[in-house]
Amino acid sequence: MESEKTFIVAGGDLRQLYLARRLSDFYKVIITGFDKCSDASDVLLSETDDNIADGIIFPLPVSLDGKNLNAPFSDKTLLISDFIPKLKKNSAVYGGMFSPEISDIFSVPVYDYSKREEFSVINAEATAEGALQTALEKSDETIFKSRILITGFGRIAKALARILLVMGADVTVSARKKSDIAWAEIYGCKAADIRRLADIAGSYDMIFNTVPVLIFDKNVLDNISKKTMIIDLASKPGGTDFGYAAELGIRAVLASGLPGKLFPVTAGYTAADTLINMIDERRTGFD
Repeated sequence: MESEKTFIVAGGDLRQLYLARRLSDFYKVIITGFDKCSDASDVLLSETDDNIADGIIFPLPVSLDGKNLNAPFSDKTLLISDFIPKLKKNSAVYGGMFSPEISDIFSVPVYDYSKREEFSVINAEATAEGALQTALEKSDETIFKSRILITGFGRIAKALARILLVMGADVTVSARKKSDIAWAEIYGCKAADIRRLADIAGSYDMIFNTVPVLIFDKNVLDNISKKTMIIDLASKPGGTDFGYAAELGIRAVLASGLPGKLFPVTAGYTAADTLINMIDERRTGFD
């Protein structure tokens, strides 16, 4: 245990709490921004002193407004800049989805763990399982024999396609890149060019979107049956015109951020394991 190192885990949702618990197996951990969270009673809560931290670990996302810490379990407004004095010389800052404005206020290295491949892969699997859970809860039909369209074919779509195929769904992938279409076919899916989305979207019982731009616009939605359910997994605001879908009577659900909402333990431990790798790489000079 590298007990000589101290890390502040600042703000965030339950993922950060489980992250702190995992990190405490290796380092001294202080958490802040959890004054409203009863589950934090077994982790050290402290008004931290200055110049004590070898690193600060911010949440994913770090901030919702570009200035204040994303801290849903705190009654206080916590300025991110107020954490600068807590850092020792030769320290570092970690977190997820730093904006350039936030990164620039620190004079020490800033590392974004959400860009790491080991984090992204496990996060994609958790998102896919969460998408399946959402579908089962909101649909009155089985996945078995359902005609399902997945738009996009990145990590999340690949994990989701694998699960749906095993469950006996008839899966089509709509993507832009020819390489993604080829991979979809190798996975055992049918495939279609996403530029034909308006022509094909009306043929499915369920649609999962992973494309983070508006692709289910009025033109596409006009061709979708009211019996079809859209589960949009893209980051807010998603890739669906939800207002127009509601006008048409189409069930459309924005289901972004599923790992943190449904699986905070797995999400927190995954982030912690990624951070442990990053901290070790920095220590050994391989970052």
